[in-house]
Amino acid sequence: MQQIYKYNKADYDLNGFRKDGKLFSDTVGEWEIEFNKEFKPYCANYFLGNYSTIKLFSSCFNSIESSIFGMDGQYDLKTNFKMDEGSEKEIIYAIGQTLDEDEELFLVMDNEVSDGIVILKYKPDDDDDEVVDQIESIGVGNKITVLK
Repeated sequence: MQQIYKYNKADYDLNGFRKDGKLFSDTVGEWEIEFNKEFKPYCANYFLGNYSTIKLFSSCFNSIESSIFGMDGQYDLKTNFKMDEGSEKEIIYAIGQTLDEDEELFLVMDNEVSDGIVILKYKPDDDDDEVVDQIESIGVGNKITVLK
């Protein structure tokens, strides 16, 4: 299950705000609610966007400048985790879902996705459970989950 959402990148400033003061992350939250209404009882657990979309999304969390948002969409969660183990920066793989902050919305960078497009999708749990068990949650505005 997946849904495509469109936005105009030019409507947002470097901090993720639209001219009317709304954050891009709030718009994504509204899309999550729409997704749930369309595919009830399922909630989106994956957010896919290209580099500029992930950058815009991460700009909404400006207190985390020493962090990198999103995993590489070419690889599964386990592979991303292994590749990033030596990183000096904190890797933000997921945030709490809008409807249930105890459930993750994984952030996936996929440069096949065009500018101005976000894909929200629901993917059933798979064999990544032992990696997901290693997630440590930290709170910064919205709940943010980080693989340690």
